[in-house]
Amino acid sequence: MRHAYGQYEAVAFGNDETNTLQGQGVDNWGGMSLTMVDAIDTLLLMGMRAEYERAVGWLYQHYKEAHGKDLWVNTFESTIRILGGYVGGWALSAPGSPERAMLAEMAEDIGVRLVKAFHLGTGEPHLPYSDINLATGESALLGGFVSLSEANIGLDLNAATMLTGNPVFARAAANVHNFLRKHYNSDSIGLLPVLLPLVPHGVGDVGLITDNKLGLGARGDSYYEYLLKEWILGGKSDASLLNTWQRSLYKIYHNFNSHAEVGGIGQDRIADCGTAGRSSSIRGGTTGKRKPVHLGFRIAAEELSTLHSLVVRKAADVSARERMLLHRQSAVGAEIVKAQQMVQELAARLLVDAQSTLNSTAGKLTKRMEALMSRVTSMLQETRRTASERRQREKADALVQEELKSLRSRIASYKSAATSAKEECARLKKKMNEMSTITDALRARVSTLKTAAGAAREECIRLKTRLEEARGDAEKASTLQAKLRRKVADLEAQNRMAREEIIEVEHRAAENSLAEVGRLGWFPCA
Repeated sequence: MRHAYGQYEAVAFGNDETNTLQGQGVDNWGGMSLTMVDAIDTLLLMGMRAEYERAVGWLYQHYKEAHGKDLWVNTFESTIRILGGYVGGWALSAPGSPERAMLAEMAEDIGVRLVKAFHLGTGEPHLPYSDINLATGESALLGGFVSLSEANIGLDLNAATMLTGNPVFARAAANVHNFLRKHYNSDSIGLLPVLLPLVPHGVGDVGLITDNKLGLGARGDSYYEYLLKEWILGGKSDASLLNTWQRSLYKIYHNFNSHAEVGGIGQDRIADCGTAGRSSSIRGGTTGKRKPVHLGFRIAAEELSTLHSLVVRKAADVSARERMLLHRQSAVGAEIVKAQQMVQELAARLLVDAQSTLNSTAGKLTKRMEALMSRVTSMLQETRRTASERRQREKADALVQEELKSLRSRIASYKSAATSAKEECARLKKKMNEMSTITDALRARVSTLKTAAGAAREECIRLKTRLEEARGDAEKASTLQAKLRRKVADLEAQNRMAREEIIEVEHRAAENSLAEVGRLGWFPCA
């Protein structure tokens, strides 16, 4: 959180969002500082007090300009994000703190602007318009309908009334519920269509949109969620909200719930103890001489059955995955053994080739170096005769003398190193590198030695290349072996994780089942 919000503060403070690719802020929501508003309560929960105070202070300095923009905003989004952001921060702020007072003032200002979408006091209550202009108070109904979920924003409105003491917000929330109870026969339907007209079209007409549907997904979900939350927020005093929620829950259970028949341990016991007929009322039905069973117990019993199915299926999946991992592990082991054999064979071949090459090349290099030394000596004698080249001769003489001494010592070491293949490889590699450097220097200073020095240098480079290729092949083989070992370790770790996941799923399923049964006060039949 500190990293993410810190980057927002660094490159986009005051903007709606951060363009991470360009590293700068963007105002995709009209410049309402939505990231900052959304983060107020989270900053408090995360203990980021300094960032919280900076955010509230900046918002308070600019809220009049932001709220007064000639800008069309969505009523639902602005209520749950901007008004809800202020209210959430206020609820978590310290009593008596300056930030608490700032949040209350900003919440009332934006709330008064947004509540104009309800057109209170203009006649019979209706649903809120989908969009509102913050500066002029004009409202619009984009699309010609109101979404069920966007119509019910009473949770934030009632919280705003509790925060500011202004009853207009709670009245707007109540108008929505009164409108729905009056124009939609929810006593028999229990569920509402996801698309609603702003005002019903006539007597007996519930105002359904063409091809309208009932649903718990987009455009309908939060309506049912807010019913229970509003009842709890209001101190559990509004029985109509609870009744509407219970009636909706009953209809959801009977219209959307489909029981999955799953074989296995405990299936018959759960079905016998926790289910009742479809004719049961919201308080439960009776089957034979059994006592009435509450709807919650039926749902819990079927959820336990579904949970049991998921655990069995998960265990089977994990078992299959474990078998696959074991098979892969054995295959990787075979690949490692094969790679080791290949490395050993390659190293043996390279060693034999290097030994034969060194033996044949050492004698040739010795003769060539002796001839080269003789030619260099004659060239030095000839160079000393030229007075105009005296400075160059002195430098070249000293350099060549040092190089001749080095060459003599190397030739002697070549002859003595011929007895051991490994020593010859190491020493010859070093000598070839030095010979290459010396040959380049001689070619730059003595133009007449280009042919002989070039031949020696090419011979050294060829031998060096073969040795480096051999070392590169050995390194590649070693790298491959290390990768294969890491792969085996990863597979073993995945295997352990899979086994731990089985144990965790079984424990969690058992604990959740016992906790749910204990909470509902239900115990399996004997």
